[in-house]
Amino acid sequence: MNDLDLVVLTIAGCPHLAPALHDLRVALDSLGLHDEDIQVFVVDSPDQAMALEFRGSPTFVAGGADLFPEEGKPTGLSCRLYRTPSGLKGSPGAERLAERLGDRHTG
Repeated sequence: MNDLDLVVLTIAGCPHLAPALHDLRVALDSLGLHDEDIQVFVVDSPDQAMALEFRGSPTFVAGGADLFPEEGKPTGLSCRLYRTPSGLKGSPGAERLAERLGDRHTG
């Protein structure tokens, strides 16, 4: 698979977007996917959040699937936090992103 069809779903003004995009780029680089395109899509209504199963900003999507699914968590226009070894953060970190992307890239 050469094209992971990467999308980062966000809300307007999300303070976590820039660090999340940085982590995603580091993850891609670590996998040798230097030229992979990343689309950023701003979710701007509760209806859109529901239709996209958007559970907060930022949400990382590859091939149409949330890389960190949280079944049962409500959809909505909010920030999303990820559990990391150093506590809750606005991004899962480059290492965890690389793990999830590596699974998709190889399988």
